[in-house]
Amino acid sequence: YQRRVRGCRIAQISLRDERFSRFRVYGELFVFLLHNYSMLALGLYRSYHHTTKGKSVHKRAENTNEDRYVTTAPSYDSKLRLNDKVFVLAQSEMELPFPLELGKTDAEERREKREE
Repeated sequence: YQRRVRGCRIAQISLRDERFSRFRVYGELFVFLLHNYSMLALGLYRSYHHTTKGKSVHKRAENTNEDRYVTTAPSYDSKLRLNDKVFVLAQSEMELPFPLELGKTDAEERREKREE
């Protein structure tokens, strides 16, 4: 008998991904990720800058770094924002039908968007 040890990795998923953008509260997304992908959501990587009904809140100059913060174990009914990212634990060998963001910085993401 040989037991195979599986490791986990921490990663981020973007709520801009069409598979996750439909979720409005954290708890529903948490349950969906756990049941469908065996991923454990840990918290949100959130921007102070967000939009509400098409209007920008906390306007910032485009060329400045966007301030972000992490909130762990949000309540079930915490409202999600489109620019949120979710920290997850995923099996390291798991093949997923969507990209996981592994350690990208905000600056790298902005650079990639400009290159598109």
